[in-house]
Amino acid sequence: MSQQSQSLRVTGCRLLVEVLPIDNGTGGQLLLPEEFRYPQLQGIVRGVGRDCSEFTGQVGDMVMFDRHSGNTVPGHPNLIIIHEKNILGVVA
Repeated sequence: MSQQSQSLRVTGCRLLVEVLPIDNGTGGQLLLPEEFRYPQLQGIVRGVGRDCSEFTGQVGDMVMFDRHSGNTVPGHPNLIIIHEKNILGVVA
């Protein structure tokens, strides 16, 4: 993560999440078209807003979220800002 993104502080009940790359294949290396891939994504929490009351995880946790939730951070396509209600779960 670059120096510029480290100075970004999320506000309210939002989280800064680094999106992990999607595995484009299956066990047999069959490539799936975009519309048939699993719709949930995973990422690592890089920041938590002060007003987050429902998110019980912490910075560094891996979380699952819906593909269409959140807003990308300009200049950093692998970072999104997402509302805590859009977190589907914390990966153990």
